[in-house]
Amino acid sequence: MKFKKIIAVISAFCMMGAVMPVFPVQETAVISASAEEEEYAEGIYENLTYNKYADYIEITGYVEEPTGELVIPEEIDGLPVKFIEQGAFEKCENITSLTIPDTMTTISKYAFFCIMRSENTSSTLASVRMFDDENSIKTSAFFNCVGLKKIYVSDTHPTLSSVDGVLFDKNKTELIRYPAEKEDSSYIIPETVTKIFRFAFSGCTELKSVTIPKSVTSIEEKTFYHCSSLTSITIPDSVTSIAGNSFNFCKNLISVKIENPECEIYDDRYTISETATIYGYEGSTAQAYAEKYDRKFVSLGSAPGTSETESEEIMPGDADSNGVINILDVITINKAVLGKDSLSDSQLKAIDFNQNSKPDSEESLTILKYIVGLVTSMTA
Repeated sequence: MKFKKIIAVISAFCMMGAVMPVFPVQETAVISASAEEEEYAEGIYENLTYNKYADYIEITGYVEEPTGELVIPEEIDGLPVKFIEQGAFEKCENITSLTIPDTMTTISKYAFFCIMRSENTSSTLASVRMFDDENSIKTSAFFNCVGLKKIYVSDTHPTLSSVDGVLFDKNKTELIRYPAEKEDSSYIIPETVTKIFRFAFSGCTELKSVTIPKSVTSIEEKTFYHCSSLTSITIPDSVTSIAGNSFNFCKNLISVKIENPECEIYDDRYTISETATIYGYEGSTAQAYAEKYDRKFVSLGSAPGTSETESEEIMPGDADSNGVINILDVITINKAVLGKDSLSDSQLKAIDFNQNSKPDSEESLTILKYIVGLVTSMTA
C-alpha cells in the first residue's frame, strides 16, 4: 500500500513538470553550505559571479573575462556588495578602469592580480576609484597591476586617502600603493609616512629614484620588487630593518646606501639586487651582508659615535676617502652642503680647514684651488 502511494506522488510531480512553463533566468543561485557553516547562495549578476550571505554580497569572479570598464555594483538582490574575494579578477588583462562602490569593506589579497605583462602586452588597468565607506585593502590586493596609473579616493573617505594618485591611509602615515604605471621618474615619500606596505612600489618600471624620509622605520617585503629602472637609493638611519626581496629584480640598481650601521638586513642573496654596490659604515650589517654575498662594498668610514684609530685617518682634502685629491672631492663636499649626502667624522676632519665642524663652500673652493695649482698645500 505504501509503495503504491509513493508511486502516485512521483507520477504527480512528473505531470506537474510536464505542464509548468519555463521562465528566462536573470540570476542563478545554488545553496551550497553545510549546517555548521554560514548559509550562502552562489549566483550570477550580469557578468559577475557572487556569494550571497544573509546580509551582504561577496564578488567571487566572472563568467567571461571582463574588458574595458569594470563597475562593481553597490548591491545585488537588495543586499550591499561588501567583499571582493581573493584572486577574483586575477589574469584579467583587458580591464581599463575599475570603479568600487562605497559599500565595499574588504578587498582581498591578489584580488586584482590582473596584468601579466610581457614584451607585447600594453598597459591596461588605468585607474581605481574608491568612495565613501570604510575599506580594508590587503597589502597585495594590487600586486602586479603594472598598468595601474592612478588611485582615486574621495576626500570624505574615513580610512583612506590619495595624493597625486598614490594611495595612503587617512592620516598619510602609511603608503599603501604607488601606481605601477605612474609616469614620474622620481618620487619623494612624504615625511608623514612611517610605514611602507609590502609590494607598495612593486612593478614601478618608470621610477629611477625614490627619496625615503627619516620618518620611515622599516622596509617591508618586496617593497621595491621589480622596479627595473631604479638606479640608486639611500636608506636613512631611521630604518631598522630591510625585509626579504625588498630590491629582488631591480636590474638597473647600482647603488644602495644604508646609513644605519645596525640595520637588520634579511639574510638572503635576493634581498638586495646583485647589480648594486652597497655603501655602509665599517663593521656594519651592510658590510657583513655585502661580504657574505660577494657584493661590492664601499666604506663610509667609521660609524657616527665610534672612535677612530690612527689608521682610519684620511689625508687632508680627501673628502670621498678614496686616497686621491681630485674634482670628486669638491663634488662630495658640495653634495654634503646641499644635504644630499653626509660625511663621516674622519671625512669631515679631513676637509674642515676653517675649523667650523661642518662642510661648506669655502672648503670646496680651497680644494679646487689646490687641484688647479693656485695653492700648494692644505691643512686640516
